[in-house]
Amino acid sequence: MAVVAACVAGAVAAYPPAREHVKGLLFGVERPVALRQPVQPAADDRHSAVYQRLSIAPLPANLLASSQISSGLTQLAREPCDKTAIFAFGEALASAKELRRAADAYAGFAATCPNGDGEQYRAAELLFLLGDSGKVIATLDPLIARNPATGAYRYLRGRALANAKRYPEAIEDYKSTIQLQTNPRDIGEWVFVEMANLYVAIGHPCDAMTVILAWIAIDPSVRNTPTARKKAEAYAPTGCAQRPPPTDLKKL
Repeated sequence: MAVVAACVAGAVAAYPPAREHVKGLLFGVERPVALRQPVQPAADDRHSAVYQRLSIAPLPANLLASSQISSGLTQLAREPCDKTAIFAFGEALASAKELRRAADAYAGFAATCPNGDGEQYRAAELLFLLGDSGKVIATLDPLIARNPATGAYRYLRGRALANAKRYPEAIEDYKSTIQLQTNPRDIGEWVFVEMANLYVAIGHPCDAMTVILAWIAIDPSVRNTPTARKKAEAYAPTGCAQRPPPTDLKKL
């Protein structure tokens, strides 16, 4: 018994919670022994692999409270290159007015998954909405290098170049946008108007007028109206040499 008592005394002395428990028994007041509670993983810990793969910072709790955002993260943790999941996740962030985070997520997905051109383009669209022309251009440059015949990529880069006041480069992208279109009738009038405005910005009003005349020449039976001709002439109030409407868009 002496040996057992000595062992108990040693254990009590070495472990303070046990000592308090024994004292409680002796004086009629029992204090529960504090047991170590299991640590629950934080939300960021659960999604850390996804954050790292997409190269984005952990999301705050208010965003994780969104079922669309949290479920997108969960699905991406299971299937890292699931296009449906990244779209749901990215658009949920965009709907929450987190355009920068959404753009970064799309760009990170495109950088780590195959066939990510669509996600890279979506990142550029969101960056354009943010007015980050430099990053739009940097995002689209490699995309256009891989897909030189995609007019939509050229058009968005042209708009970003125009916003950056890099007008000559923007004009070249507008030209490509028009020339790459299989059916020119599908090109909106605004594309030609925007391109004409770029010519005005660099002091070439007669070229601006030619661009509008080119839009008319695509379908003259419908577009060759007094209003359209007046719009073309408005770009050259000081007068330009009379030019026939260009019929070959590659000569714009």
